[in-house]
Amino acid sequence: MVENTSVDYWTCIDLAQALDQVMRNDLWDTADRIAMTARRIADPPSELVEALYRYDLHAAANSAADRVEDAPPIEHPATRSYSQAG
Repeated sequence: MVENTSVDYWTCIDLAQALDQVMRNDLWDTADRIAMTARRIADPPSELVEALYRYDLHAAANSAADRVEDAPPIEHPATRSYSQAG
């Protein structure tokens, strides 16, 4: 069991900024570790909660994108060209 930790406000702000920065740079292994650490904080300030929310959204989007297979192109009936040969 992971116990919650008490951390001062400015350290929480630093964590929130670091999480945002590594997400912008697509460093997802680092973002995962920062988020795991940030979730252990007992009473996080709203800035850290918001950064974790953005992390969760990005992580869910990345996970969903990984599961999407390449779909074949869809041909619209209006773009078909018909041959007049005959």
